[in-house]
Amino acid sequence: MFWIMVFIGVVGFILCCLWFMNVKEHRVYAVIVALLCAVLFFGAFFTAQGTIYRKQLLASAKKGNWLVIDNSGGETLRHWVLKKSYVKGSDQSDGWQFYDKIGNLCYVSGDCFVMRINHPLEEFQVSYKKEYKIPEIQEALH
Repeated sequence: MFWIMVFIGVVGFILCCLWFMNVKEHRVYAVIVALLCAVLFFGAFFTAQGTIYRKQLLASAKKGNWLVIDNSGGETLRHWVLKKSYVKGSDQSDGWQFYDKIGNLCYVSGDCFVMRINHPLEEFQVSYKKEYKIPEIQEALH
């Protein structure tokens, strides 16, 4: 539903702009319909799917602290605690992309868990291994 609303809003707005430029006697109607298309477009971001998409855009646009866990067969292979970083979902698959501390592009796919850390990092680091079932001896990659 989200993408349908976005598509109709964008295409409708473009067509209304063309209508406005070409038919001078209908300019008032073209403006009204263009405003309705704009409302439809922006309203799409407040639907259930639009809210998720909007939050993903905002989360990936701002730096933050992230926990990335790479699992296989129910066991944690490695994990990253990223400070002031960007994490982005891959466009071509189910994976995630991010840069590590020294600037290497990391790509994790398959059975992985990605979470933005919204409370103080020092507080989070005290108990996250127990909470997310990460072996205590495993060091976090950066």
